[in-house]
Amino acid sequence: MTGAESIVPADRILVRNSASVRNDGSSVVYWMIAQRRTSFNFALQRAADWARYLGRPLLIFEPLRSDYAWASVRLHRFIIDGMAANLEALDGVNVTYYPYVEPEPGHGRGLLPAVAEHACLVVTDHFPTFFLPRMVDAAAAKVDVKLEAVDSNGLIPLASSDREFPTAYSYRRFLQRHFVDHLQDLPLEKPLFDLPTAVAVPARITDRWPAASPDLLLGRPSALSRLPIDQSVPAAPSRGGAAEGCKVLRSFLGAKLDRYTEVRNRPDDDATSGLSPYLHFGHLSPHQVFLEVATRERWSPEQVVPPANGRRAGWWGMSESAEAFLDQFITWRELGFHFCHHREDYGRYESLPEWAQKTLAKHAGDTRDHVYTMDQFDSAATHAITPDNLVNSKPVYYYADASGVTVPADAGQYGK
Repeated sequence: MTGAESIVPADRILVRNSASVRNDGSSVVYWMIAQRRTSFNFALQRAADWARYLGRPLLIFEPLRSDYAWASVRLHRFIIDGMAANLEALDGVNVTYYPYVEPEPGHGRGLLPAVAEHACLVVTDHFPTFFLPRMVDAAAAKVDVKLEAVDSNGLIPLASSDREFPTAYSYRRFLQRHFVDHLQDLPLEKPLFDLPTAVAVPARITDRWPAASPDLLLGRPSALSRLPIDQSVPAAPSRGGAAEGCKVLRSFLGAKLDRYTEVRNRPDDDATSGLSPYLHFGHLSPHQVFLEVATRERWSPEQVVPPANGRRAGWWGMSESAEAFLDQFITWRELGFHFCHHREDYGRYESLPEWAQKTLAKHAGDTRDHVYTMDQFDSAATHAITPDNLVNSKPVYYYADASGVTVPADAGQYGK
């Protein structure tokens, strides 16, 4: 940002094209595509920084296309819940919020260039997987102003690593060396302050691409049923949105975290956090989750003992259950993000590390009592577990040794 120092860390900002900032543009556009929330969001913070610096209004544009893979009422309703939550959170805030839900495939084509036609610049989310990287690259080539993508995916910036990590053990070593340093740069809980006066989205845009209707934002079945998505997968009981995500987080911290180590692998005990959908759809920030865990644990960075030995626990300086949760929430989650960031072939068999390919090849010829087609998996037509076939099955246990290689373990030694 020329002439002003943004508090968003430089290693979280990726410039996606060679176009310039239009200093006399009508607004700064935040194209919200992955981090669908209004707090603890580096991308939104960056857009607000630009709006204050340029003295131009901030437009938050949150679209939802209809033709993404597995588009269904369940996914759509959850994402739209987040839109409704954003609309409520932005009530009275000096920004323009434009939620758009595509009514038919291809209807939204051309909308971003139209929104950006007179903009100063576009800021969006950097998300390293699904169709989003291709979509951002295509958009960067079409808009005639600067486009920045900002990384809010995890506590460790994706650009801070120079390679993918083949094991959780190797990523933990990296995390242990760098974690405390990155705690110095946290996203703001409330980034939308001292902004220029908001302006309405031009009628030439909203007439062609109307904003999501109130009925749709309320998730009414009658509105959802008109969308060109899979109607056979119904909405889930849980609702989306940042406020709901915060409720789930605080319920977990208050009622479940203390038992997490002991019972998290018992499905009947419902001991997991329940945060996955809120993190996945960007309704909840990983920074906020970590801060609330740290507050509950009365933790400070001085308690960290970073041995850089790749061990799961004993270095955070928190309780056993909190450390077990953080290993799942940070190590395993961010391991995947860094892998996708560095490997364009992340979805292909060839991207698996050598040790994993060797293990799979070794067991490729194993006798299997049940073999299924992809259609059987897709329709959940697998065999039922009964007391008889469970008792008569002989489980094989595996564990990862110090180098991260998966090897057979003695069930008596490692427990049943």
